[in-house]
Amino acid sequence: MNQQFALKRWGRVLQKDCIENWRGSVLGYAVVAGILVFNVLVNRLLGQTSSWNYTAFFYGAYGIWGSVLAAMAFRELHDKHHNEDFLLLPASALEKTLSRLLIYVFAVPVLILGVVSLTSFVAEGLSSFLFQTPFQPFNPFQKYLWKVVRHILILHSVFFVGAAWFKKRHWLKTNLTLMIVVFALSFLGYVMMATFFGSWGSDGFTDVSFSFDLWNNPALERWFEVLKNISNFFYSLLLAPFCWFVAWLRVKETQSSDGI
Repeated sequence: MNQQFALKRWGRVLQKDCIENWRGSVLGYAVVAGILVFNVLVNRLLGQTSSWNYTAFFYGAYGIWGSVLAAMAFRELHDKHHNEDFLLLPASALEKTLSRLLIYVFAVPVLILGVVSLTSFVAEGLSSFLFQTPFQPFNPFQKYLWKVVRHILILHSVFFVGAAWFKKRHWLKTNLTLMIVVFALSFLGYVMMATFFGSWGSDGFTDVSFSFDLWNNPALERWFEVLKNISNFFYSLLLAPFCWFVAWLRVKETQSSDGI
């Protein structure tokens, strides 16, 4: 199978994926819209006249549902009963990966943002008509909204690689992996701080006393600043592309081994 990227062929793969998933997507977005309208009207019925927090709803819908969608990006890849169509599709692993990446990682925030924006007009219109409340729809151009979207997109890139890497229960296993990684990094940081900048007490972890004021040490502050800049660079610019690269390698490996 040709492993070279071809823009025209990738467009056809993308079109195929969109056609196969549009019914489920429409149903999902309709559920999001229905939940939003229901919550707004119920709150108005209960006497709450303050503006509904559409921004928080968007973050919740995008964060939770978006992670589920990203974890389902390659649901048929490891299913021996349904992976023939995906593996035998005459397209490269890169084309297949980029198609799913665009649909499940990049398109989701735009679509959810559009759904929440349009639905907020409907909800606010009904609220104004039924309960005479001020018309205050969702503003998708808020200053910090897209900064939060960037962080969630990076997180969903982790779920995207989890979809390609794990054979079953992708969302659950990715969450467990994230918890283990966070715990391991926290534990490592605690041990390093106690080892290099403090002294261990008689009862282990619960009795660690630092021998000097860390935050008033100029040399140490510079090291922390360097470490923070390196961490920010890796997180902001490298983590998501690294996840996409690993997902592509996993798809390529599975395609080469015929899903075995």
